[in-house]
Amino acid sequence: MNDLTNPYLPGIDDDPALAPFAGRQAAFSQLHQYLKAPSSSVVLTLIGSARVGKTAFLRRFDFVFDETQVGVYIPLGQVHLSGEDDLIHALVRYTYGVLARWDITLSHLPVLPEQIGGLRDWLAEEWLPELWRVIRPHRRLVLLLDDAHVLLDALDAGRLPADIPAYLQGLMTRYPQLKIVTTLAAERETEIGTLAPLVRATDSLRLDWLSADETTWLLREPVRLFYALPDHSAREAYHATGGQPQLTQRCGYHLFRLWERDPAHTTLTPEDVKAVLPQVYAESEGELAALWEKSSDNERLVLAAMNTLFYADPLSSIDREIITSWLIETDYPLDSTAVNAALRSLEYREVVHIHPTGQITLTIGLLHRWLRENARLKAQRGRITPYSGGLSLSPRGLLYVALVALLAGLLLIFLLSSATVPEAVTPAPTATLVIGP
Repeated sequence: MNDLTNPYLPGIDDDPALAPFAGRQAAFSQLHQYLKAPSSSVVLTLIGSARVGKTAFLRRFDFVFDETQVGVYIPLGQVHLSGEDDLIHALVRYTYGVLARWDITLSHLPVLPEQIGGLRDWLAEEWLPELWRVIRPHRRLVLLLDDAHVLLDALDAGRLPADIPAYLQGLMTRYPQLKIVTTLAAERETEIGTLAPLVRATDSLRLDWLSADETTWLLREPVRLFYALPDHSAREAYHATGGQPQLTQRCGYHLFRLWERDPAHTTLTPEDVKAVLPQVYAESEGELAALWEKSSDNERLVLAAMNTLFYADPLSSIDREIITSWLIETDYPLDSTAVNAALRSLEYREVVHIHPTGQITLTIGLLHRWLRENARLKAQRGRITPYSGGLSLSPRGLLYVALVALLAGLLLIFLLSSATVPEAVTPAPTATLVIGP
């Protein structure tokens, strides 16, 4: 055995189309309904957090749909958009590539003009009408535009004209055989109106992290010929990763590596899962840190409070009231309204899970370790103040440091003027640590 047989792809630069894929049945069902609609002049938008699998979803298009749907994957992040002609060039160029792989004759299609300018009319009046004749009336052209934030940034910078969304919508209205699907990062969701009338919030679907059953399938099915992962072991993996697709891929990768070292060990236990989690954590610190960096100050306070409460008593139940009461005793008290708002936002981002009983837990078990190492609540002179790994002094902390420095200076003067210099240890300054920006 060697790494080439390992089906899981743990790296952020790995091709998601080649990695094992699980779930998304409901999302594909909604996409199927969108494609089957007789006419639609708006885009279907997939919204999700980073590494949730938006790109992988688009790249699975050809595996899910038959030849009546000509899917053209276009990574907008790799397209240099200095103007609208660059966008049109990209749409045509990537479509040519797909048609060539399908062995569809391209000789009847108009040649892509080399000149810059006037491509709007060429696309609408010459190229698309001829394309429909080439691919036949029973097929649709489905443009899969990955990373719509690239369009948002180009519009904001003036590199794309403000009416480009309306132009694309006009093409879809004029040619029902044209469909467009795009992806958008969850943090840019509030900007979706910038792409109106092409994109509407009502015509979107959200991709969430994998469920417990989907996680189990992903960690079990691709390797079922090599080893078994019982339910209790799968639950251990789900608790650690929370179903976050990238972390789940890494967990599967290292479980396979563990089995490779002892192929006779054909049933992996919860202890085996725990044994690979340090490696999974080490490779996932970037994703875990991003959850913190994308959080507001109030969300960070709530996360830090939850983490401290958990380590004070891992068996206790944490709810809104306990978090609020705890924070009231700190230098950063939040009232119940602020705590509830922070929890709602964290739940929407899938960082925490609020159970029907009111109990609140972190979705990703591995996040506990990251918070413990980087965002604890630390006692300071009977108070509790949060910090995020960086040294940031509060005004009171600066006063402490100044007083200690003054006392140290006076002591030094006294020692230098003394005939005999006694051994002394300068007291170490203390500092209050607060959440960094």
